[in-house]
Amino acid sequence: MDTALQVLFAGGLAACSGLRAFSTLLMVCWVAQHGNIEQKFLNPDLYPLIAKNETFFQVMVLLTIIEIVGDKLPSYSHFLDALHLILRPLTGAVTALSILNTGDVVLNYILAAALGAVLTLPIQSYRSSCRILTEAGDSGKYNLTLSVTEDTLAIGGTLLTMLKPNFSLFVIIPVFYLILTAFRKWRPRVIAGDDYKGYLQMQSRERDDGEILEIQRLKRMKRNQRSDRSE
Repeated sequence: MDTALQVLFAGGLAACSGLRAFSTLLMVCWVAQHGNIEQKFLNPDLYPLIAKNETFFQVMVLLTIIEIVGDKLPSYSHFLDALHLILRPLTGAVTALSILNTGDVVLNYILAAALGAVLTLPIQSYRSSCRILTEAGDSGKYNLTLSVTEDTLAIGGTLLTMLKPNFSLFVIIPVFYLILTAFRKWRPRVIAGDDYKGYLQMQSRERDDGEILEIQRLKRMKRNQRSDRSE
């Protein structure tokens, strides 16, 4: 695999890590241990860890379960979000590094760090801003919906990257952005629930009050005009 394709492959995995810190790395470990992937396609420094270390694989399984389940519990998701501000860019860089094998050790680490900073961190930050909106009002009523959507995007994006690494990155980023943005716009109408209905009612009352004041002003003008004519 040439360097450009490796960067695209690693970039797709790093982007997916912005939504889920451990599931993408877990899938890389599983493919390395149980798939037909050749050693030359994996980073030589991490190959013994991700392809040969069963304990590391089991730890990844446990961490993935904790992340996916805990993210759906509002009482724990706040803590996980704060923790993942650091973990996701780190795991994104490690996941990217796992398949970078350019032949230059220093270049491998530089590219991995860059991909973690440029792809994982922004997606993690944008995802967190969407999560704050969904958890506002109704005590995170639609937190589960967004969490399941993120699971689907992260796993689906990882699978797409593994199958089509040459163009997956150019699909993943726009899709992630569009769907998360849809949640941001959807939130005032649906996620806020009764709060938004109350807001509409308040606006309606305000408009009614304004109309009443305008009607009263016009009536006063007419009365004044009549009084002027009578005089």
